[in-house]
Amino acid sequence: DSIRAKGHAVHANRTLAVLKSVFSWALRKDLLATSPCAGLVATREHPRERVYSDAELRAIVEAVPGAELQDLVPLILFTATRSEEARSARWADMDLERRVWTIPDVKQGGTHVLPLSTGAMKILAGVRRSESPYVFPAPTKRATSTIRRRPSSRCASGQASPTFASTRLG
Repeated sequence: DSIRAKGHAVHANRTLAVLKSVFSWALRKDLLATSPCAGLVATREHPRERVYSDAELRAIVEAVPGAELQDLVPLILFTATRSEEARSARWADMDLERRVWTIPDVKQGGTHVLPLSTGAMKILAGVRRSESPYVFPAPTKRATSTIRRRPSSRCASGQASPTFASTRLG
């Protein structure tokens, strides 16, 4: 209740899910007679409605030249993909002749065939290819984990790109 009281519905629901899982395990192992979570219901979650302003988008795009994310961030903006999808993109999944990117294992399951805009094609054309199968290979394992834990901007985390696409592009 204290998490919920602070207005963190998503965090409260994830915490409840973990607790229910632990107590369900304890019930299966006959360590408990009943679950203390019985009867608890999840908090209603409200989707985010935050949209970047044009000035914020310009500031993000202007901040990345010369940084490791200089091609990644604009590709996320052009494709409205999740950060993880863009960071794990493989050249084998790009069909530059047909201008499509087949994204395997999309969060909802299966694959997603994404048409590539002119802007996305320009970004991909400028990416220097290496021996790595990845479009954006990390120079070290540490660099990959650093990007995942601490992206350089909220946009790089993929939190706003679908909102950006639905509001600005469609």
